[in-house]
Amino acid sequence: MAKIGLDFGEKVEIGGKSYRGLSQAIDVAAALGELRFGKIEGDEIVYEEQVENGRTVSVNTGEIRGVTISATSMTQEGTVFILLTEMTKNDVESLGLKHREPVSLEHLDMTYSSIDGRDIYNLFATRVMKKATNQPGQNHQKPDEKSDKPNK
Repeated sequence: MAKIGLDFGEKVEIGGKSYRGLSQAIDVAAALGELRFGKIEGDEIVYEEQVENGRTVSVNTGEIRGVTISATSMTQEGTVFILLTEMTKNDVESLGLKHREPVSLEHLDMTYSSIDGRDIYNLFATRVMKKATNQPGQNHQKPDEKSDKPNK
């Protein structure tokens, strides 16, 4: 029987979970366009399911999968949430990013999963950084004004 639909390939492992990666089929950076920093949403904490007294409960393992930030996508005209897998909250804070400041992401990936018939899309990146802006006159330095004439 013929297979209908997209083949997303093998699942990718990100932060201890398996996802269907979409980055081979979609240019994620182009789909999001320019990104402007929103805020640090918080740490993504790892939970483990355990059975206690016949009930399944989620227990905090003490591990942190990454830090989630929000950003405004100029192409999507809305807020997107990105999990940074190789940065801590302190790392992001040390960048001194201001609200609505243009940012870029390293190793941006979009994943897809379906839970109870709901399609869920997640964005992951390894790092966030200030976007280099090339504004005219910003990086020009004046040459030293040294005179060959001796002081009087």
